[in-house]
Amino acid sequence: MRGGVQRFALVPILKVISPFTVVGKRNLAQLKGPAVFVANHQSHFDAPVCLAALGGRVRRRLVIAAAADYFYSTKLKGAAALTGNTCQGCRVALAGVELANLRKLPADEVKRCENCRRILVIE
Repeated sequence: MRGGVQRFALVPILKVISPFTVVGKRNLAQLKGPAVFVANHQSHFDAPVCLAALGGRVRRRLVIAAAADYFYSTKLKGAAALTGNTCQGCRVALAGVELANLRKLPADEVKRCENCRRILVIE
């Protein structure tokens, strides 16, 4: 399913939206073991363009890892789950006193992370 979506939807759409040129793709033919491909972080298209550019043999075994710094540093904040004592928005563990104070608040009170100011959804 994933391969089909990438081959018949992602790659053709990317070639129209953001045409790209692949240089040195023949070097991948020699690739046998594990490898790390690093994008240059010019845009949020890095991951899909890498998927499209690398070709099916490599793409089938590729897993995308991305930093969350952009999404966690934006000024527009939304809600985040509070899992255990950790805000899933900023990944900061709340102190025991702070956590106890949040749990004491009335159910209809908006609860916020003191670190990132996101609205906390207490699980």
